Formats: sequence, C-alpha cells, structure tokens
Amino acid sequence: MKKAIGILCLLVFIPALALTAGPSLLSPIARGNSLARQNNHEEAIAAFSEAIAARLNLPEAYLGRASSHLALGEVAEAINDCDAAIATFPDFAEAYLTRGMAFAANQENDKALADYAKALSLAPKNPYALYNRGVLYTRMMQFEKAKKDFNAAIEADPSFAPAYFGRGLALYATGANAEAIADYSKTTALDPGYLDAYNNRGLAYKKAGRYDLAATDFSRVIATTPEDPVAYVNRGWAFRKQKKYKEALEDFKEALRLDPGLWIAYNGYAWLLCTCPDPAFLLGRKAVELAETAVSLNKNSLSLDTLAAALAQNGRFDEAQRTEERAIEYREKVEGKKAPAEFVLRLESYKARTPWRED
Repeated sequence: MKKAIGILCLLVFIPALALTAGPSLLSPIARGNSLARQNNHEEAIAAFSEAIAARLNLPEAYLGRASSHLALGEVAEAINDCDAAIATFPDFAEAYLTRGMAFAANQENDKALADYAKALSLAPKNPYALYNRGVLYTRMMQFEKAKKDFNAAIEADPSFAPAYFGRGLALYATGANAEAIADYSKTTALDPGYLDAYNNRGLAYKKAGRYDLAATDFSRVIATTPEDPVAYVNRGWAFRKQKKYKEALEDFKEALRLDPGLWIAYNGYAWLLCTCPDPAFLLGRKAVELAETAVSLNKNSLSLDTLAAALAQNGRFDEAQRTEERAIEYREKVEGKKAPAEFVLRLESYKARTPWRED
C-alpha cells in the first residue's frame, strides 16, 4: 500500500487482444501488456523483449518494457527504453510521460518536469501527465502548481480517481483539511479499493478531531492489508483519542510485532503508558524503555518529547526537563519549525515536577 504520494505507472494497452485470448496466445506486445496488468513484470519484460527482437511495433514495445522496468524500480533501464521509444517515434507523448516518471523516481526533478511538459505539448489533456506532474509539484512543495495540474486532470477526465487523491494531498498540505476530506471521499466513491485515500482521509479526520471516523478509515485499510504496521499505529492513536486505551495498546503491540523497527510504534506505545489519564495503563519504566528505543531508531522532536514525558512519569523530572528542552531545540534548529505550544506547556509541567497527562 502506498502511504502518501505515489507515481501512477502507465501501461500501453491493446484491449481487443487482451480480452479475447489468454496470454500465451497473444502477440508479444499484447502478451506483455496482459502480464503487466497482472503485475507479472518479469515475464512482461521478456514478452516485450521478444517483440523488440522481432522488431514488432518498436515504440510500443520499448514503452511497455520501460513501464515494467519502472514498476520493478529499475529506473535506468526504464529511461533507456524510453530513449529508444522516442528515437523510433519522436512525437510519442506516452514515452516522454513514462521517462518523466522515471526521472521523478530518480529525483531528477528538472528532467522530469521537462518531459512532462513535452508530453503535455503533444497531448495537452492527458490526465496521466497532468496527475504525475502534480505529484511531482506536491513533492517539491509547490502546492499551487500541483493543484492547478490536478484540477486540469479532473477537467480532462472527471472519473479519474487519482487526480482527486492528488488534489487532496495538496489541499491537506496547505491546511484545507475539509476540502481534502471531500477529495479523498470522491476518490473512494470512484474507486472503493483506493486504500491510500482511506489512509489519508483517516489522517485528515484525525487532524479535525473526528477520531471515530479516523478509526473507521484505518480499520478499512487494516481489513485489506492486515500486515501494514503503520495502519495499526494510526488506528492506535485514534483509539487513544477516543479513550479506548485497551484497543490502542493492542494496536501498538501489533504494529511492533509486524515491524520491530518501527519508531512511531514505540513512540505511540510509550506515550500511552506515560500520559494516560487512566492510572491502570501507566507504566513508567516500560515507557522509558520504549521511548529510548524510539529515539535510538529516529531521533526527532516528537520522539524526544515522548522520552521527556516518560522520564517525568518515572519521577526523573530534571532529566525530563532537559530532554524537553532538547526537543524544543531540535524542533527549531534541526527541523526548522516553531515548537508546538504543548512542548512549552510540558516543559513548565516538568519544572513543577508534575507528570504530563492527556485530556
């Protein structure tokens, strides 16, 4: 499951052949496309290579192989095949699009933008090109440009679910939370299996304080991908906010079972054990152990903030004060953001030798 922003991989389709015969009876290009749609990219590459060796419809054969290479993360091979497709057909918009996606995957943003622009000069209303350029602009934090591209993709094809998802990302990043929720909801209405949209809508609901709806969305993700540890962490936080502490605890434990190296699972687990208003769940020493592990895996302002709360719950207020000061300093000097007001409030609490409690 994708977690935030994904690249939409473009395939070349030959529907008539793909729908009327099994893969073994199709021409090499049609067979390659059929295999690629089944995510059998290794065999798809072999089929496209067969077409290239026979010099059958070279632009589409090279593009098909490039798409499968890209799906496997073989970026250099994908770029080489796109180059070959363009050499044989210089006005092949889809080849520029796919090469742009490969450059974007390789973080060669300028080259990716140039290829997207070329693709759109050849096919101005191609929703795939507009969407993927919007994704890249979102990654580059150029959100207004991203929204413009997503809007154009939606205008070109109002049934294109990824464009609503992409616009939701840009809206969420710019603080338009309600609008982001609406776009994620439109995404799931068009494509009920679009798990990223449920995940991101859950995060938006959480930000809006609608924790029951957030938990419902995360549960939808877990029902489909029960091996996804981040979904359990997200639902654990939503449960905690609903004061469903037992359920939250179980989710954090399950996340750690699935991924023993997931720092946010240690962090969420520790936070519950040291700040819970229900004393039955307070375990100071265990919270310190978990928080220290989170910091060792990923030192950041949030993990340091949790460690400070755990130290305070364990009666180590001087250490808690110093650690909270480190969290504030890390937030401002390393992460380049203003420390949340809650950090300052917690620091004052530890100075007063009082553990922190969630509302």
